[in-house]
Amino acid sequence: MSYPSDNPEERGSSLILASSPAAKKAYGISNVSRARDLPFPYPADLIIAAPRMSYYMNKMDCSAVSPNFATQPQ
Repeated sequence: MSYPSDNPEERGSSLILASSPAAKKAYGISNVSRARDLPFPYPADLIIAAPRMSYYMNKMDCSAVSPNFATQPQ
């Protein structure tokens, strides 16, 4: 399971890797929280999105970024 389930038995310990300032304030969570820390049942205004790291990695050109932050071999 990559994101919290509506089933309390399947909530697990998935990580919350990003939280909006509004969610942090309203629900007392942080960027490094666990799914079990969310209020249950989930409030209607709480948006839970599945992670899409591969999408971001495909969109980011790492070779264009790294020369700005890494020493090049000589």
